[in-house]
Formats: sequence, C-alpha cells, structure tokens
Amino acid sequence: MNFCYNLFMKRLLIIIPTYNEKKNIKKIFTEINSLLPGFDHLNIELLIVDDNSPDNTGGYTLELKKEFNFINLLQREKKQGLGRSYLSGIEWGVERKFDYFLLMDGDGSHSCKYIKDFVRYLEDGYEYITGSRYLFGVSVVNWSITRLFLSYSANKFIRFILGIPLKDVTSGFKAFNYRYASEIIKKKIKSTGYAFHFETTFIAYISKFKMKEFPIIFIERRWGRSKLSKKIMFESFFRVFFLKFRYLFKKS
Repeated sequence: MNFCYNLFMKRLLIIIPTYNEKKNIKKIFTEINSLLPGFDHLNIELLIVDDNSPDNTGGYTLELKKEFNFINLLQREKKQGLGRSYLSGIEWGVERKFDYFLLMDGDGSHSCKYIKDFVRYLEDGYEYITGSRYLFGVSVVNWSITRLFLSYSANKFIRFILGIPLKDVTSGFKAFNYRYASEIIKKKIKSTGYAFHFETTFIAYISKFKMKEFPIIFIERRWGRSKLSKKIMFESFFRVFFLKFRYLFKKS
C-alpha cells in the first residue's frame, strides 16, 4: 500500500548550482532535511550542479550523500556560468519527470523556510513563482548601499523595458512546474549569467504562464565571495534589449 502511495506522490526537485560553496552546503542540506517530515505528501530531492569547484564542493557533496540520501550530484567539467548550470539541472529533472522545480542559491542567502510557501503556491496551480526582495519595499540584509542601488535600479530598468509585471525580475529564488520547465528547454536560453533570471521570468510572462510573487528576506552570504562581475553585468544589460527586439520582431 505504501509503495502505491509513493508511486503517485508529486515530486519536487530543488536545484542548487555551486562553485566553491563547500563551507555553505552542509547547512543548507541540514535545513532541507529538517523540513522533509512536513512534506509527507511530496517526494523531495536535491540536485547539486557543481562546476568542478576548486574547493572540492562536488567531492564533499558525495561524502554528505551518505548522511543525506535525498542529494544528487551533477558534476560538470568546468565553470560555464550560472545560467548553464540551471539549464543542466532543469534538463536533468525533466528527463526524470519531476512535477515541480525549485531554484535557489548555494550560499545560504535563500532561507529554506520559504520552500513550504513555494510548494503551497505550486499546489494551488501557479506555474511560475518568484520569491521577491522588492515586493513591499526592500527586504535585503547585509548589502552595501552601492550593491543595493545597482540591484534595485537594474530591476526597475528591466521591468520598464520588458514590461514584466513583477517587482523582482532578477530573483534567483523561484519555482515552476513541469510544463514550464519543458518550455524553458525548448527556448534554448543563451544567458550564462544573472540574465538567466530575468529571461526566464520574461518567458513566463509572454507565454502567459500563471505567475505569483511573494515576499522573502534575502540575507547576504556568510562565507565565500559573490560571483557577480562586470562581464555578467554587461551581458545582462545587452540581453534586455535583445529580448525586447526579438519579442517585437516576432509579434510583427
């Protein structure tokens, strides 16, 4: 009887890209593990997509798998960018027919306590859900004024150009269903950096997926360094206009 029950349970895949996050991942695994008893109606697995981290994040993940049996590891040969990591994880999950997908950072800035909110909205029928830092003002802890200004301004700029009706279009904390995941793979997204986040949000918007945004508190990483660079910022800037022109060209 239990076997039949498990067979028909919905499945959630949490995807976390990592590059030199060895000091952070065990805390995340522990927090997710503590939440599992509250999801007895759902099968939850976690996929670490590691870009061959010099600090051996991948190898450490395999060691921790003995303690946390819900962990999977997708080890890539070299660093290829955040967007490529997420896409690899999404493809892995679609091949295995997961019902739901959740993306989050591997540095501890996204609190695992919000997983229950994502699951609730997915089960309510929303197809693309974003954890928002800017839904009601600003909910960011331990950022410098400069970084906060850049992030907030970039969000307003992208929203203005692309017309996306969300407050936080660059959030990396998001969830979606299998139908949307399949659509993302078909689109063959080229963004390698943080542009992946607003490109996927734009696709959800123009493709009329049922969207939801709810507030989260974002806390800056405790260990390691941010992966944001000038190259990533330039890619994001030009990607906004590329997406806008491509959309207008297709409409005409």
